[in-house]
Amino acid sequence: MYILGFLLLTTAFLCSVLVSGALVMDAGFRWRRKNLLPLTEKAVSLTAGLLLAASMILLAALVGHDFSLEYVARYSDRFLPLFYRLTAFWAGQEGSLLFWALGSAAFGLIFLYSEAYASLLPKTRTWFWIFFLGIQAFFLLLLICWSNPFIILDPPVPDGRGLNPLLQNPGMIFHPPLLFLGYAGFTVPACLALAQTQSDGRPEEKSWFVICRPFTLSAWVLLSAGIILGAWWAYMELGWGGYWAWDPVENASLIPWLAGTALLHSSVLEARSGHMARLNVCLIGLTLVSAFLATYIVRSGVVQSLHAFPDEGVGAPLFVFVCASLLCTVLATASVPANRTDNAPLPGRSLPLLVVCMFLLGLALIILLATLWPVISTIPAALSSGAASPASGLSAEAYNRACLPLFALLVLLLVFCPWIRINWRGNLKILLGLGTAVICGLLLFRHLTAPYIAWEGPRSLTSPLAAAAAAAFMLSLALLLWKERLYRRPASFAAHAVHLGLALMALGVAFSGPCKTEAVRTLQIGQSLELGGYRFTLENLYTGEAPDYHFYEAEIRVRQKNADLGLLAPQHRQYAKYPGQNFLESDTYFSLGTELYASLLGVDEERGTADLRLSLNPLINWIWVGGTLLSLAPIAGLLLSRRGKRTEE
Repeated sequence: MYILGFLLLTTAFLCSVLVSGALVMDAGFRWRRKNLLPLTEKAVSLTAGLLLAASMILLAALVGHDFSLEYVARYSDRFLPLFYRLTAFWAGQEGSLLFWALGSAAFGLIFLYSEAYASLLPKTRTWFWIFFLGIQAFFLLLLICWSNPFIILDPPVPDGRGLNPLLQNPGMIFHPPLLFLGYAGFTVPACLALAQTQSDGRPEEKSWFVICRPFTLSAWVLLSAGIILGAWWAYMELGWGGYWAWDPVENASLIPWLAGTALLHSSVLEARSGHMARLNVCLIGLTLVSAFLATYIVRSGVVQSLHAFPDEGVGAPLFVFVCASLLCTVLATASVPANRTDNAPLPGRSLPLLVVCMFLLGLALIILLATLWPVISTIPAALSSGAASPASGLSAEAYNRACLPLFALLVLLLVFCPWIRINWRGNLKILLGLGTAVICGLLLFRHLTAPYIAWEGPRSLTSPLAAAAAAAFMLSLALLLWKERLYRRPASFAAHAVHLGLALMALGVAFSGPCKTEAVRTLQIGQSLELGGYRFTLENLYTGEAPDYHFYEAEIRVRQKNADLGLLAPQHRQYAKYPGQNFLESDTYFSLGTELYASLLGVDEERGTADLRLSLNPLINWIWVGGTLLSLAPIAGLLLSRRGKRTEE
């Protein structure tokens, strides 16, 4: 059966290559002047079906504990619950690449049967499928040559190694697939943008960013939700109480998100005034290329990360594909017809959108260079001596020093840009009032956080500025709702709701980072620790056995003044199949104010003591509240806009 799975992937690859090759001949050389679109559309449906069938074979092997398949033996075992066996589908390199290819095929199939596709000219459709099937063929090539998920073990093993305990978390169910679907979702608008540069179908057809706006927004939403869920997963699972470590894998997903966010802002300029046509084609291309680059960073071993896959041969082809995709984007951008770009000066009211766009691109470039610094820093030594010297990556402190002030300024832009874009002279009083609110917020934040933050030097302004800007934005949004009646315009209201979500996240980051109170203590049963007005008492220590791990559990009573808040029960686990490694299961006391966080670092059974990390994280849950709003608002805006159009019709 697994040979059948490999044959399905091979057939899908051959189908994609042959059809895209025939389309190139037809579009570029007018080969026999035949209309190949009906055949192409059937081939797209066929390849999607083949990928789905291959995926179902792999899922059946995971569900059925078939350890004759190497992939199942590496990422599953007999103790793993069913829902984690299903998520093992994207736990490994082979499965995640298959999921990416399947997601891309699904988006292509949805686009094929959409009204938007029906409105395209035949030449545009031809070029779209050339680019789309070329990308699909590359991922299928990876699957059949370097990352085959259907390698058979002979003889089969009696049990598998099991899923890494860090992946046995609800975040594993949602975080990776949302990221992959976000990456794959940008394939449709990117391919259509490149196709229109070659077909020059305007003004007979609408621009790509109008046609593919639902796909662009959906991809952005999926990627946003995946990143936020990944941060929550790190916070809950790793036991250190943080949510972002500037790890290369984390950065890899943030770079296409920043590029995609810049695209959403710059496309507004083209929709309103016809400007930035070339920039928008470049941005959607760079968004997809940065998604490919993220895959390369995670799977090539080019930078070291605990979350990255080892290089199993896919690094070199991925690098070549990234370079080829970048070259294709540059050439397509240069070939945008001159009549698509308005040569008139950019309207002054559009300047704030352009500033935000450039700001986001600058952040993406800084993070990209910092992520690849271990590679970049070795180039001079390699050129001079012929051998690269080892280099370590940048610390989180280096990232914070460069990026956090820019993120704080970005939140500040959200306060003033809407009023400047509407009419800055007419709204001068409002702008001055908002500026005063920001200054008052800075002073208030300084007063509230004086016990936690040493106000020395300009860097100490980062968190206060972010918090003050977030609060001022809420005031600004209330004024906009009242003055501009934004609630009557679903698209504008949804955009400002996204900005509100970002402001809430900024507020959570500003307080939970510098104002965090933490203590690492060794307590005996019955001993207590006072921390920030809370009293933590170690009441008991338990030990126990689960089918695949041994665990210690601490029972910690929490009181605030005379109120009993309940128990925290963090665990310290040791898995039989991962000897020498300790895994922490933290516990929290939820609050929209100050959340309590407890981790059990170790246990001394002879002395009856526990090593505990206890922390108070103020406003941290507003990061997840804001992230949820940021992810859901665009979908609500799309649905309301469609409902409004149907009502008008």
